[in-house]
Amino acid sequence: MRPQVVNFSLTPRPYKLSVSHCAAIDCPCTFATFEFQATTDVVDAGFDRSVRQAQDVPAGDVPAAFEIKVDAATWHEHEPRPGRPAAETAMAREFLRDYPRSERQALKERLEKKQRIANRFLEYRISPREISITLPWSQLASEDGSVMMGGTSVSFTFNHQGTEYSIEDLYCPHPQCECDRAQLVFFKCLPGATPDDPGKAVQFFDAGVSLTAGTRQVGKCFRATPEEAAGILAAWWEHEANPLDELKWRYKKTKEVGQRSLPAAGGRRAGRAAQPRRPGASRWVDTDAPEPDDFSPLQALTPIRAAATPGRNEKCPCGSGKKYKKCCGR
Repeated sequence: MRPQVVNFSLTPRPYKLSVSHCAAIDCPCTFATFEFQATTDVVDAGFDRSVRQAQDVPAGDVPAAFEIKVDAATWHEHEPRPGRPAAETAMAREFLRDYPRSERQALKERLEKKQRIANRFLEYRISPREISITLPWSQLASEDGSVMMGGTSVSFTFNHQGTEYSIEDLYCPHPQCECDRAQLVFFKCLPGATPDDPGKAVQFFDAGVSLTAGTRQVGKCFRATPEEAAGILAAWWEHEANPLDELKWRYKKTKEVGQRSLPAAGGRRAGRAAQPRRPGASRWVDTDAPEPDDFSPLQALTPIRAAATPGRNEKCPCGSGKKYKKCCGR
């Protein structure tokens, strides 16, 4: 179990511990940041060691707060802060030496999985047919693929009034389509279901998000009433602390995959050369709370196959409102 409080041999004060790591799906780093904050109002739940005051380090040098960045793959500190006090250096070394091996391994496996996904994402291409349909984000980003296309992953999960929901967000990958829209599909997990239960979840309703205006609108309701769907959509939006920036970023990355997949990209070699090794900025997420997987597996959802390519005069499935021939079918 990951310690929440750490004691150091240089000071009797315990330190609250928080951990964060890079969550950018296209960043292959395996770095984690450990943050320490001295406190007096917590019970010792950290490392079991006697507390003693070192004789060769002045008490005034002991920091009230500090952080260290660690490469989880090697368990070495990454670029220590220049000129930091001797006490801080000693505490960092002590922490790295005594941190539980089981937690080291768990963090390493978690970040190595992210690294595998990042490497996959840099090479990922879709078929010409998929250029013209909206694609679930987890189909692009997860090793296991989306439940909507025969895989086992979803993008989001949350609990609302005692009921578990899972959500898939879909985007149009055609680089020439300016729909600027995310489609959300909500699944309701059935009461008492286990992860391997064939009745784990049912498609409840879908919704659309304008990435330009930030507005949200309930679409087709399968088993939910419009009022119920609107309440769940609003609750999820609040639960995710306004995910508009995240949805915009995913839309952009989906378009990059679409651009890379076009025949005009010059094939596999040219497409790979045109892509930066580490596009986008890293985003850091707090991992103090219980950690669901980056892409929560949902084994038992019935796969929802992508619709066939629409007729040229039919509405474009990306949700733009245009005819297919004037939108993604161009």
